[in-house]
Amino acid sequence: MKNLLLFSLIMLLAPAIALGQRTKGTVYGTCPWLGPHAADSLARFDFVILDMENMFNNYDSLVKIKKINPKIKLICYSNPMEIFDPRIGGRPLQNSWTDEIYAKYQSWLLKTNKGNKAIFYHGMRMMNLSSACPKINGVIYSEWMANILLTKALKDTIWDGYTMDNSGGNCAWMYSGKEKIDADNDGKPDADTTLDRTWSEGIRIFLTKIRQAKGKDFIIIGNKGSVEFSDLFDGKIFEDWPNDYLGDKRDNGWWQCMANAKKTGPYTIFQVSEKNLKFAIASAALLDNVHVAVWQNNYKFYPEFRIDFGKPIDTFRQYENAVIEVDPAKKEAKIFILKK
Repeated sequence: MKNLLLFSLIMLLAPAIALGQRTKGTVYGTCPWLGPHAADSLARFDFVILDMENMFNNYDSLVKIKKINPKIKLICYSNPMEIFDPRIGGRPLQNSWTDEIYAKYQSWLLKTNKGNKAIFYHGMRMMNLSSACPKINGVIYSEWMANILLTKALKDTIWDGYTMDNSGGNCAWMYSGKEKIDADNDGKPDADTTLDRTWSEGIRIFLTKIRQAKGKDFIIIGNKGSVEFSDLFDGKIFEDWPNDYLGDKRDNGWWQCMANAKKTGPYTIFQVSEKNLKFAIASAALLDNVHVAVWQNNYKFYPEFRIDFGKPIDTFRQYENAVIEVDPAKKEAKIFILKK
C-alpha cells in the first residue's frame, strides 16, 4: 500500500516539479486596518493580500511596505458578494457603496422566494452577483461592482492585483430549506441548476471587466480551490487546506487539492493552521506554484518560510538541500535539511 501511495504521488505531481523550490510564505489579510508595526512585518514577505479598506485607513503603511520591499506584490482584497448588515465602522469604501445601494439599487439585494433577505454569513447580507440580476440604468450588479472597484480602489498603483472573496461559480449550496434564492426577482425559487449557471455567468462578467481594464500582468486571485475561471484567475486560495469539498475526499481531500493546485495558477495559496504549517510547506514543495499562509490576518514570518529546498534530485521527495516525506492520511510531514 505504501508503494502504491508513493507511485500515485509521483504520477500526480512529478510533471510540476521543475526549477527548484523555495518556501513561499504569504499573508492573507481581510482586516480593514493595520497596527503600528504591521508594515515592518509585512515587508518581509514577497506576496501579501490586504483588505481594500487599508488604502483609506492606512495608506501610509502601504507606502512604507513598498518602500522597504520594492519587489513585494500587494494584492487588494474585497468581498463583492456581501455587505455588512448593519454597516460597521472602519470600512469607509464599502459603507459608501452600501448607502448608495440602499438609496438607488435595492433590487440588487439578493432575496429568497419569500421576499426575505438572503443571508449566508451572520451579520452580512448577500448581493445578487448573478447574470439574472435586474438591470438598473442598463447594468447589473456584477458590472456596477466591478466598475466601483476599478474607479475607487484598483486605479491606485499601490495595488499589484486583486483578490475576490466568494469567487465560486456555484451558489445553490449556500441556501437550502423552506426558502430558496430568487435571483431573477420573479417571486419563485430558482432551480439549483439555473441559479448556479446564472451565478457563474455573473462572476465571469465581474472578473472579465477587471481583467480587461487592468491587463494581463495584473494579478487576480479567488478563493475556493476549484479550477473554474482558470482563464481569468492567476491563483486560488485553498481556505482551511486541505479541504474535502472539491471532489475526491480521500485523505481529507488532499489528493484533489493537490491535483487542482497544479492547474490554478502561479499565485495559488494553501491557507492553513499553524499546526499544519509543516505539512502544507512540504506538500507545497511537491509543486512549484504554491504559497502558504497561516490563517487570516497573521503577519508573523515563520522560520519555515526560510527553507530553501533547492533543485529537485528525483521526482518525489529529494532536493539539493532537503528531503521531504508527506503522509496525507495523517496530515503529517517531515523535512530533513541536508548539511552542506
